[in-house]
Amino acid sequence: MARPAAGGRELAEPIVPARGRQPDRLLHPPRVRAPDPQGPRRRRSLAPHEPHGGRRRRRGGLRHDVEPAHPPRRARRCRAGRPRPRGRGPTPRLRDPRDRPRPSLAVLDPPRLDPRAPRVIAAVLALRDVRRRYSDGYALDVPSLDVFAGEILGVIGPNGSGKSTLLRILGLLERPDAGQVIVGGRAVDARDALAERRRMATVFQEPLLADASVADNAGLGLRFRGVPAAEAAPRVARWLERLGVAALAGRAARTLSGGEAQRVALARALVLEPEVLLLDEPFSGLDAPTRAALVTDLGAILRADRVTTVLVTHERGEAQALADRVAVLMDGRLRQLDDTARVFYAPVSEEVARFVGVETLVAGRVLGREAGVTAVEVGGRVLEVAAVAAAGARVRVGIRPEDVTLTVAEGARVASSARNALDGTVTRVSASTHATHVLVDVGFPLVAAVTARSVNELGLRPGARVRAVFKASAAHLIPA
Repeated sequence: MARPAAGGRELAEPIVPARGRQPDRLLHPPRVRAPDPQGPRRRRSLAPHEPHGGRRRRRGGLRHDVEPAHPPRRARRCRAGRPRPRGRGPTPRLRDPRDRPRPSLAVLDPPRLDPRAPRVIAAVLALRDVRRRYSDGYALDVPSLDVFAGEILGVIGPNGSGKSTLLRILGLLERPDAGQVIVGGRAVDARDALAERRRMATVFQEPLLADASVADNAGLGLRFRGVPAAEAAPRVARWLERLGVAALAGRAARTLSGGEAQRVALARALVLEPEVLLLDEPFSGLDAPTRAALVTDLGAILRADRVTTVLVTHERGEAQALADRVAVLMDGRLRQLDDTARVFYAPVSEEVARFVGVETLVAGRVLGREAGVTAVEVGGRVLEVAAVAAAGARVRVGIRPEDVTLTVAEGARVASSARNALDGTVTRVSASTHATHVLVDVGFPLVAAVTARSVNELGLRPGARVRAVFKASAAHLIPA
């Protein structure tokens, strides 16, 4: 330890002296200068790459000589955070851990500090050229898939698309017929991967609880790993509390409702503090209110703790609510892998668009582009679309039903930022799980999602005249 000199910038003398026959030692954190044996210096010598200071500096002048007092071999022995004996080594001066040797060409335009290398995020879990064959052909064919630390990757697709097979292979519960599963940068075979499997935890569609108490079920994995009961008990209590079932700790698992049982299964997985959490349609057996509450609670936990997660589901809403990225799996092949918003609002193909909920898909021809908006002719109407496309190109225009607003057709157009307002006739009104879908003929079939209240207030029924309004950014172009 040392006290600073009155003039600042340098350490003047040690506060705690060294023991006998040992030199005083000072720690050198970054940007803290070592003491000079003869007291603080008014001026330090400049490094070879630094410009001359003072009145005699010539324009652009740089020092090209190397002083013998700074031999490279001796200088490299001193590092930030290491003790340096007083009176030994090169003359003490400011050191920054980001200063590194540069080639001589750097004197042409010398930066004060080397730019830091861009950060490369390694995948925690990855697949390379993975194939899994069943009797009727390939069930899974994935050239490449990466799961990054702290992200929630959603895997969606229709029933039978290979989602559960993909999850079992990722979890080292099933071996692919070809390809590699890479865990922590190392290829792993499921036959001898017990250590890697223990770094993961899986929650299935069914909770699969033992005939024991809630607390015993939540601590089951810890007991299998030999964690002492005194250490396991508080961990179990903490996770039951976080998942809202702490009051049920003493209850028998067989008396739980479906939502309660799934919360216990999640607690059993998360109490292990896994490096990767694998979720195989964990909400599919729950009623809508229970599912919504559990999705909200689990999402908050996964984001707060940055748990690396792979979620397999056929429910689009679950992926939208939880996932950072989404992979669309169809017929055993990845059709799109991108940020969640891009998958749902900029699908790469008509097949993906239909699966992710784009209900209006119509053919069009690009007329031109002006002021950042592309004009597309569809069914005798001209739509303004905030997307880039070449004039004359044939495209498919996709519009999500929730992006379309319906108003009464009579009267002046209300001022808004929406660029498209099309008058049309209602041809069909159908209720669905989350909203009422109204099909409107505006020169082409356009689907809008509205509430039951809007149906009554607007008098939406077949034959009613309405105006459909949507923004230019709501329409997406897919090459035909």
